[in-house]
Amino acid sequence: MSLGDLHGICALQGPGSFTGLRVGLATALGFHQALGVRATAIPTLTVLGAGSGASRVLAVVDALRGHWFHQRFSIVGSGQPQSRSDAACHEASRLVFEDIDEVVGFGAQRLAGVAPASIALTEPVALAAGAAMFAARADSWEPRLLTAPLYLRPPPARRTAPATGPDS
Repeated sequence: MSLGDLHGICALQGPGSFTGLRVGLATALGFHQALGVRATAIPTLTVLGAGSGASRVLAVVDALRGHWFHQRFSIVGSGQPQSRSDAACHEASRLVFEDIDEVVGFGAQRLAGVAPASIALTEPVALAAGAAMFAARADSWEPRLLTAPLYLRPPPARRTAPATGPDS
């Protein structure tokens, strides 16, 4: 496949790592502008939910430092995930596993000590299928989404206040 074979490009919109989101979205936007192909960004947790084989899903992304990005979905007959909660970021101990058949996402296996043993913990295997499902919808191509990453929390690095006083 060559660049000329592309008919569209989509990137995961987040949540995810601050730098990873910026690089991925900027790359997709560059392809869109340079090649003139359709482009969009798709929320990461929604794509994870769409790739699940279960009907009640908790999509997760390890946000590091003991925190998890998460969102609950129901998967309806068409395979489209229907949100059952807002996307959020919490400590693992605050995740709610009630009424969930599967936890799917990046790092899901690391929730083995927190999630009930009856719930499947699955690493994503169907990201391409989930993204393709959204890309097939004519209304889903929106390049402006490539400039709107979903962070759900501020970056860990913060600007410090400039020093003031006679020695600065």
